[in-house]
Amino acid sequence: MGINDAKYVTNPTSGGKQVVCPYYNVWKSMMVRCYSPKFHDKNPSYRDCIVSKEWYSFMSFREWMISQDWKGRHLDKNIFLLNNKIYSKDTCCFVDSDLNKLFVNNKARRGKYPIGVSFYKPTKKYLSHISISGKHKHLGYFNTIEEASYMYRIAKSKIILDKANNIDDVRLKKALNKTADNIISDIAIEQQRLLAKRFKDILYKQNIKLNYTT
Repeated sequence: MGINDAKYVTNPTSGGKQVVCPYYNVWKSMMVRCYSPKFHDKNPSYRDCIVSKEWYSFMSFREWMISQDWKGRHLDKNIFLLNNKIYSKDTCCFVDSDLNKLFVNNKARRGKYPIGVSFYKPTKKYLSHISISGKHKHLGYFNTIEEASYMYRIAKSKIILDKANNIDDVRLKKALNKTADNIISDIAIEQQRLLAKRFKDILYKQNIKLNYTT
């Protein structure tokens, strides 16, 4: 899948070493993520991803990439459309490593707890943590998985907002602000549901006790 239609050698040898064209390297990695069965075995979340027909052509992708601020950044397909499965010029952008990791779905790797949550045996509590600029930051210990997850997501939304405030790209800034708002809104909805469930449990227990005493 994909056509290397470059009019130059994309991986020439210079001084006895192979030098890979940066545009080709990103394009090839994108194709691997979408169409390599071996990659999908280790990263199942990419199994249904596809590349737009326009980008089957390496030179078409290269033309788009040249117009982007790509140096030192990563290709991302989820910021403009969460859980997006299509790589295209309308859905992709280049972002720094911190942002890219915040939008990556590592469901297959993170185990039984949500992203940013782990169980800490010495305290018998749930640890909330997040990675910022390659550094692991502890956010606190909590009695429940939900509380630890809330703290991770609040920290995530703050990082996204901070990034948005330092970005000139209007479209990207808008997408990041919307994502941060959605994270906080989702937490509020979940807390309301949890509170409603606890209230129903209390009423149920009281009803059982009253029935027992009459």
